[in-house]
Amino acid sequence: MTLLSSVLSISSLLGVLQNTHHALALNIPNPGNISFPSLEDLIYNNLGNTRPIPEEDDDFDLSEHPEELETQILAMNKYLTEQMAHAQNNSFQRPPGLGNETGKFPDLSAFKQIFNPTSLANQHFQRSAMCSGCQVFVGLVMTRARSNGDNMEELSRMTSFTCSFFGLADDEVCEGVVERMAPTFYYITKTRPRLKSPLFCGMVLQSLGCSGKSLSQDDEYEWTVGNIDGNMRDPKISSVVEYKSQKSVFKEKPVPLKVLHLADLHIDPLYKAGSTAECDNHILCCQEQYGYPDPNKPLPAGARNPGAGQFGDNRTCDAPMEMLELALSHVQKTHPDIDVVYMTGDLVPHNIWYTNQEENSEIIRDVSAVIRNYFPDTRVIPCLGNHESHPVNFYSPTMRNTTEVKRLDIHRDSEIIPEDLRTDWVYDVAYESWGSDENGAGWIPTEEKTRFLKSGHYAIRISDRFRVFVINTNVCYGFNLWQLHTPKDPGGQLKWLARELFKSQLRNETVHLLGHVPPGHEDCSKVWSREFYKLITKYKDVVKAQFYGHTHFDEFRLYHDPENLKEAHSVQFVGPSLTPYRIHNPSYRVYSVDDTTGYVVDHETWIYDLHKENEEYLRLLEKDEDLAAKYKPNWYMLYRATEAYGLPDVTPTSLRLFVDNMTKDDSLFQLFYQHYFKASTEEDREPCDVVCRKRVLCGIVRSYYGEKRSAECEDVQKSIDGIVLPMKVLQRSRKRVIWL
Repeated sequence: MTLLSSVLSISSLLGVLQNTHHALALNIPNPGNISFPSLEDLIYNNLGNTRPIPEEDDDFDLSEHPEELETQILAMNKYLTEQMAHAQNNSFQRPPGLGNETGKFPDLSAFKQIFNPTSLANQHFQRSAMCSGCQVFVGLVMTRARSNGDNMEELSRMTSFTCSFFGLADDEVCEGVVERMAPTFYYITKTRPRLKSPLFCGMVLQSLGCSGKSLSQDDEYEWTVGNIDGNMRDPKISSVVEYKSQKSVFKEKPVPLKVLHLADLHIDPLYKAGSTAECDNHILCCQEQYGYPDPNKPLPAGARNPGAGQFGDNRTCDAPMEMLELALSHVQKTHPDIDVVYMTGDLVPHNIWYTNQEENSEIIRDVSAVIRNYFPDTRVIPCLGNHESHPVNFYSPTMRNTTEVKRLDIHRDSEIIPEDLRTDWVYDVAYESWGSDENGAGWIPTEEKTRFLKSGHYAIRISDRFRVFVINTNVCYGFNLWQLHTPKDPGGQLKWLARELFKSQLRNETVHLLGHVPPGHEDCSKVWSREFYKLITKYKDVVKAQFYGHTHFDEFRLYHDPENLKEAHSVQFVGPSLTPYRIHNPSYRVYSVDDTTGYVVDHETWIYDLHKENEEYLRLLEKDEDLAAKYKPNWYMLYRATEAYGLPDVTPTSLRLFVDNMTKDDSLFQLFYQHYFKASTEEDREPCDVVCRKRVLCGIVRSYYGEKRSAECEDVQKSIDGIVLPMKVLQRSRKRVIWL
């Protein structure tokens, strides 16, 4: 087969697949109920030794077919109205298997993958069904809210019913999530009449691959920070070069500095050892309210104990407070010379359907107090995660309007958001624990109080020429619906960051950045990520390292010079989570930082093996309860980056070399992949074939998610085997846990 014929063959197959997909979406019968192979199977199994580069074919997008979208909205409205009427008469039946019986609108059952990623484990990720389903259902709710005048309670009932009817989640989860999120959705729908469902779904479900093609057609959502250089000529900051030295927070000592990174703690105060580790809600178990396994039920050979482990559990369980105590106690003994702690958010568990302000506040206070107890004299630099707010993920524009806010040129939105929808309280609670007022830990300086209370971002000085900027990246998170209300630079953070980086450049300072959601990651808005990338590229000589969490994996990401794809200029160190939620071992990371240059020169990850330690506890418990009570898990260093990967350091240049080496050496990549999952068992993690390898490495080098083509990603793929797969193929071949 020649290269040309191969390309023509694959193009024809792609055309057949695409036309069939369009036919299904438009309710045109698919004769013969044909089953089609996956795109990656076609490419890798049918082309022999040739290496074509297939063009990326566009997904069918209902937003480009407004009449069909309207038809499907009407069909869904009719169907749901009928089913709700049947439900009142106790005469309805849920759709058999997956999907609905009408075939006139998208299969909403695909949304099971959000709440329970294992529900469709044997299928490809159903991106098209989810994106189309979102456009139709959200379009229906928006239409009924705006045109029909339905009130929020009526729409909430319909949404909860739809969630339960299609079996998307446990009934209690459906009702709880809708109850918490509906008021904000309803308010934004009513106050933003230009907002349509395709744009909504493109932004909120960006991480699932929904394109939001109409984004570029709306200037309100396609924005830029603006002319940063012009802002810098403000005479009010002309004195920045006349900087007076301040005392370093570090004692006099040789380099390197030691930095502890605590990421995604997710402390569950209701965790109960022995309770069932897998329950009907599929989101958060290991609590007494979900019961205990039947002690008389025999376990199959090799099966895990169904009860939650004594030292935590990596099924649908978050971390007990004891796990945090175990980690900090080990750090205190093993790393007594920690200089500073970077804590990148998510203290609250994954109880997304029954959160409330009071309990979230209590967890923030309690977790902060524990950290303060172990590090009373160590600088701790914290930030908020998407789970700290209530409802989960929502960070509203702040309505504060003080003289200090005006003096600091902090943006205030003119529209007054109803008080019951505002999330200002989370900044108040966090500052109460972290600030420098009475009873606070003193982690956030007094001079940064107003700024933090506005949007959760602030600056802190580490030493004479070393500053840390904390940014509230939760505002860019796809599930933060408030970015649909106020899309352009929420809180003015990027404008503030630009000004501060300019000042640091004039002072010849080194800067570290901290946040929760990594900018450029699929969970962070494409536009916000793009503007952030521009800033970091502009000030690449100032920003020496970035630190984030959110993904729960042990990983890193690279920013490259747009003029040179091989030249990495900034590293995002994404810290491994303490929580073992779903698949992981508990962990923390320690960095060695050159105090002169600000670069991270090495890092090491520490874990304990949950399976092994829980089994050892049970073994001891059978012999001697007192002995078991005294037993503590064994933390060990999983790896040190320079030693494990044969690197001189972990600067941007060295980590780019490491990526290049992983494209050529699969065994090296598999070692990284094992560390990526924090040494969880092979049963707990997905095997990683060539498509998976490309996806993971592309995630490292891609500047920001949402680019139709990424030159950095294509470069990596070519280096692996010469084949460049479309981005959607890479994304399709993975499991996705949404509620991180």
